[in-house]
Amino acid sequence: MTQVMNSGDIARALKRIAHEIIEHNKGISDVVLLGIPTRGAYLSQRIAEIISDLEKKTVPSGTLDITMYRDDLRMRPAKALLPTIIPDGGIEGRDLVLVDDVSSLDVRFEQRSMLSVN
Repeated sequence: MTQVMNSGDIARALKRIAHEIIEHNKGISDVVLLGIPTRGAYLSQRIAEIISDLEKKTVPSGTLDITMYRDDLRMRPAKALLPTIIPDGGIEGRDLVLVDDVSSLDVRFEQRSMLSVN
């Protein structure tokens, strides 16, 4: 198996992503991170920790389970739903950052699941 990134590469990439989130949103006052389980939730937590270290302020984070909104739901084996956790203060009017571990995920999953949360 070919290794694409080592742990140092991943740490640098996550730090760069954290900086991009801060820069793009001109701070974190309205930012909320939602990780898509399972690995997206872990990445979201890591990014939230990095942002908190950089900004000396906690960024709200939670999870968004998109299982029921997948186009391929019938083709995959059944799995238990994971909780969707919306942080205190909610997401309405906030700058929402969805975090997942797949680069080619169809954005329609997240859009449909977000419509059901609101």
